[in-house]
Amino acid sequence: MTTEIWLQTEEACSLLNISRETLRRNCKAGKYIYKTKKSGRFADYSILLGSLSLRDQNRYYSENKFPILEEKSFSYDLDLNLDLYNKAPDWAKKKADKYMKILLESKDLYGKDLKDFIKSWNQKNPSLKTSYARLMAARKTYEESGISGLLAQYGQNKGKNKVDDQCFEYFKSLYLLEGSPSGYSCWLMTIGYAKETLGMDIADFPSLSSFKRRLSKELPQQTIYIARHGEAAWNRKYGMYID
Repeated sequence: MTTEIWLQTEEACSLLNISRETLRRNCKAGKYIYKTKKSGRFADYSILLGSLSLRDQNRYYSENKFPILEEKSFSYDLDLNLDLYNKAPDWAKKKADKYMKILLESKDLYGKDLKDFIKSWNQKNPSLKTSYARLMAARKTYEESGISGLLAQYGQNKGKNKVDDQCFEYFKSLYLLEGSPSGYSCWLMTIGYAKETLGMDIADFPSLSSFKRRLSKELPQQTIYIARHGEAAWNRKYGMYID
């Protein structure tokens, strides 16, 4: 298997069930990570498989008899996820690009085979070294948050921005529910709300850590925990018992 899987124009159109013109427009709109190659009067587009939705990736793996990625309930907008990646600074993209390469090449490996792969990878790629723990963490992050979750500390420098009250209330309505998505997914959905409903510029949007800091200042940790995990889980973690 190659380091990256790039779908050629016809293959991508077939997988996504769209026309060449729609594929071209989607590329220009930043919906996929792509590269072009001149072919006569026209340009052929190659689409990075990892930038497609999990459903489309799984369809590709199924058709090509690769192991299917674990299905997750993505409640955030894929376009927004890629928008964050496209607008991230180059230094932040380096980490995402690095782990997308490693994840694609090692996606069907586990246990000893994965550890052997990492050893070989580190020898061949001394500037892109990783470890078993970091790679497993990257797998989990990608499954839960998509490609933007792999960005290197994205939004770190924007944490000083004040969290808008309306956005904060919207974030709380998503985050403080039992069985709700991860904080990152709630943050992405809040960005979508700010962009579509409030017309805010997401380039200056506060980071997830900014939202969590404000939440911790306004609510006790136990209140946050019981809201997200329920009373039974709260009792196991915080409850006081007497024999």
